[in-house]
Amino acid sequence: MQYIFVIRQPLLTKKVHETALELVKRLFKSGHSVTSIIFTGDAACAAMNSLNIDALTSIQNRYAMLNEEYGCELLVCGRAFKNLGGNNDLCDKRFTLSGNVEFAMRITGSDRVIEL
Repeated sequence: MQYIFVIRQPLLTKKVHETALELVKRLFKSGHSVTSIIFTGDAACAAMNSLNIDALTSIQNRYAMLNEEYGCELLVCGRAFKNLGGNNDLCDKRFTLSGNVEFAMRITGSDRVIEL
């Protein structure tokens, strides 16, 4: 079964992100696939390459490890990222700025969508 995660909560809501990270790992270990994690709203800050708080950088790195270990793409809403003061130069290269068309394609191609 293919899953997509849509995350809206800022990195400061650490429990939400820890839950998402753990759930993604469990899904992969049980034979499912998480094709994409979409960061939108305040969660778009996850892609900032200028995070200077260790706890936030740790969460960001854990998401990046999901990409490295399982090939799970990390998509970031470009509009939300811009609204948080981001631009192409501030986007961590492990994340991909994206938009509604890509989100719609990923969501319609998945079996389940989990939103946090």
